Formats: sequence, structure tokens, C-alpha cells
Amino acid sequence: MKNTTSNTKAWSWVAVLSTLIALGLHAYLTVEFYQLKFGVSSGKSLCNVSATFNCEVVAISPYASFLSVPMALWGLMTNLIFLVLFVGAWSGMASSTSLWTRLSLWLSGAIALASVVMGAISATKLGTYCLFCIGTYIASLGTFVGTWMWSRGRLEPTHNDMATLMGPGKLLLLLFVAIPGLAFFGNKVMLDSYGAGRLGIVVQESLNDWVSAKTNDFDPTKGLVYQAGKGDAKVTLVEFVDLLCPHCKAATPTLHAFAESRPDTKLVLKIFPLDGTCNQVIQRKGDGIRCQWSYALFCAEKLAQKGWPALDWIFAHQAELNFPQYDTQLQEMATALQLKLEEMKACMGQSDIQDLVTAMANEGQKAELQGTPAIYLNGRKVDRGQALPVLDGIYKKAKE
Repeated sequence: MKNTTSNTKAWSWVAVLSTLIALGLHAYLTVEFYQLKFGVSSGKSLCNVSATFNCEVVAISPYASFLSVPMALWGLMTNLIFLVLFVGAWSGMASSTSLWTRLSLWLSGAIALASVVMGAISATKLGTYCLFCIGTYIASLGTFVGTWMWSRGRLEPTHNDMATLMGPGKLLLLLFVAIPGLAFFGNKVMLDSYGAGRLGIVVQESLNDWVSAKTNDFDPTKGLVYQAGKGDAKVTLVEFVDLLCPHCKAATPTLHAFAESRPDTKLVLKIFPLDGTCNQVIQRKGDGIRCQWSYALFCAEKLAQKGWPALDWIFAHQAELNFPQYDTQLQEMATALQLKLEEMKACMGQSDIQDLVTAMANEGQKAELQGTPAIYLNGRKVDRGQALPVLDGIYKKAKE
């Protein structure tokens, strides 16, 4: 096909728009990585659709970082440098348009190849897919094809590019060196923003505390249970939450994604309502709304095995939940989860559900729980367990 001026312009826009899309997706995934890493997620990820398509599982997998820098941040910086190269060649501002064009094509090819490799790892090693990651793979192919089609007829015979880069083209060499430089700098900035300057010390302190902590005997059948693998779990995570606790909302996605990415790990979520109405440990009685949503959570599990989706719904609407609107909000949750409201209400009034919540609260009392979230690994309390480095370090120790 003849590369007319209009076609050339169209392909250049394909390359630019694909790169901008990739930049946006990589930026989102980068923020997601750090929020999960430090247990400060604002809620369920936008691209968590099912057990098969789950960005959080991919984000905390062993393949999610390279040289301790998240792959999403590598992708962000590489696409940014590509955009600088391409715009320089596209606009004609570069001193050597042919060289800038050729390097843009090579870099776009490298990005596309990296996408193929990461896609293969996700398919063969994880069995879980990230929709936004797939979006970056498609965008990288769009960038490469757009650059290739745009550059046809513009490339002069290949010269000794390395000699040029070491000589008059040192600016271009600096751009390539800037990719790892920006990635490491960006990683440091993000870590500092989450207060990770003492991370190594914090991990070791938490590990020492876990080793010396008393072992609690929790009932693994009481609570919402999740395990990705089959057979007996080598590691059991127990999390006590209050459904209106913002810190619980932030910590739970990290724990769930951690269990999803490790088939030998079981996660048991238990309720510890901060309301004396249904928790004798708490002296002050509230309006009972924490208790009612706890009953609703386990009724969703009992009636339709939808306890985890119910938890997602409750956390997603946590800031809006209040006693005056309770009936309306319960109806909204029942509709969203395709549950029958009357069956839910009948279930919530049954003694077995109320006794279950009381039993979990009593387990928390026996473990001397003083607040939520409270995280335990193989029965021992994990301080700062919502931080992925802490959790992963203790997980490895527990398997020794």
C-alpha cells in the first residue's frame, strides 16, 4: 500500500494516541501497585472483574516488579521516553530526523516485545489476567504498528548509530539512559510518599514480633473463607474487621489479592463489630448498624455463597452507610447481588447468624484484639500486616 501523506499522518496519530493510552494505563497500574503494597487501597480495583481477570492478583505477583521497581513504572517511563523520541522525529525538530525515527521504531518494537513476554508470563505462570495490563499490550502493538507504518519511506540507510550516539547524538543516549534513571527515581519518590524509608527495619521488627507472639487457635470455619488452591493450606491468614472501619476497607484488598496469588494460602475474614450491641467486648453500645451489616454479610454467604461480593459492596458504599437509610441500602445491596430481600431479612433474624457473629467477636476477645483490622498468620498476630513486604516476609518465614 502506498504511504500517502494522509496515510502517514493517520499512522502517526495511531502511534501517539496508543502511547497516550499506554501512559494512562501504566500510571493507574503504578498507583495500584503501591496502594496494594502498603495496604492503603481505596477499594476494589476498577479492573477486577472475576477470579480470572483480576488486576490486584497480577499486581502483587512475583512477576510484577523488576529490580524492585514495578513493571508498570518501567512501562510508564519507557513509553514517556518513546513519546519524546517520536514527537521529536514527527515534528521535524530533531537535528537528525532519520536517526530519531529509527530509534523510535526500535524502542516501540522493544516495548511491544516486552508486552508479548509479560502476556506469556501472565498466561503460563499466573493463570490470572489483568484487563488494564492487556490494554497496555494492545496499546504497545498499536504504537509499534503506527510507528512502523509512519516511518516507511522516511528511514535512510542504517548508519553506525552507536558511534552517532557516543558522538553528536549524546542527547539521544541520555534519553535512553533516562529510562532506568526515571524508573528508579520514580520508585524512590513513591516509596518515600508512603513512608517506606524504614521499610527494611519495619519488616524485621514485624517478623521478630510475629515469631515471639502467642499462637491463637481460630476456628477456620467461622468467617468468610477463600483459598485459590486445593488441599490443606500451609499458611492461614485471619483478618478481623469492622465493616465500617476505613482501615479495614484499605487492608482487605491486599490480603485477598495475596491469598489469590498464592494457592497454598487460605484467607479467613472474621467480623469484630465495634459495637456493644453484638460484641460484649465493646462496652459502648451503638445504633446496631455494624451488627446488622455483619448479619447481612453472612446471610449473603449462607443463602447464595455471595459473602465476598457482599463485602465488596459494603466496603464500596462504606462512607454512605447509616442507620436512617439502612432499609433502603439493604434493598440496594440485595438488588445488586440478586438476593431476595425478604429472605435476607428472615435470615438476619435467625439465631445461628447472630451467634456466628458473636462467636467471631469472642474469638477476637480471646486473642486480646484491641482494634481493627487485626491480622494473624498461622495464629500469630502480624503487626503492620496490611503492608505487603511485611506479609510476604512472614509468609516466607512460616514456610521454612
